[in-house]
Amino acid sequence: MKTKKLSITLFSLSLCFFLSLNSKAAINYVIVNDSVVCPDTIEGTNYYELDLNGDDIVDFKIGARFELTFEFSAKTFDCHYTSVVSLNENRFCAGPLFDGDTISSSLNFVENDVLYGYAVEHGGYLGYWPSTIPSVDDFAFIGLEFDFNNETYFGWIKLKTDGQSVTIESFAWNQVANQPIFAGQTN
Repeated sequence: MKTKKLSITLFSLSLCFFLSLNSKAAINYVIVNDSVVCPDTIEGTNYYELDLNGDDIVDFKIGARFELTFEFSAKTFDCHYTSVVSLNENRFCAGPLFDGDTISSSLNFVENDVLYGYAVEHGGYLGYWPSTIPSVDDFAFIGLEFDFNNETYFGWIKLKTDGQSVTIESFAWNQVANQPIFAGQTN
């Protein structure tokens, strides 16, 4: 009888603990429509402007960029790349991150960088993604760290890129300050 009562008590405590963990997660998840971004001019950048928390302030810009670069010999090189720019003291982790990876203060966050690109003058491919993403058709995540009302929040963006264009599928953020989120977490 004592064993059964102890089992029920442990089960009840475990259930309460599990429910309290889930009550702390308030994930805001958004599926993005029409999200393919390509350079909009012969030489220029076109950005997807991400307002993560809906306060009408752009937090991050994800862009597909094309530039003509020149060497001293006046030889022209094409340079295609996908970049991420953080605004308003926000930061991101280029990763790449994959389903289930934890996004928290333990990651290396930066303000802007190249995810994927190709530039002859840099010896070919550049950025974080070329050596770790199996195919340009595969989606991966970047981690987000942003400030809102003097609190730090974590989120993710799911995208794919070949350096010449970027497709953003979805994004999410944990609405509980200083709490991690898992890449791909939607609730």
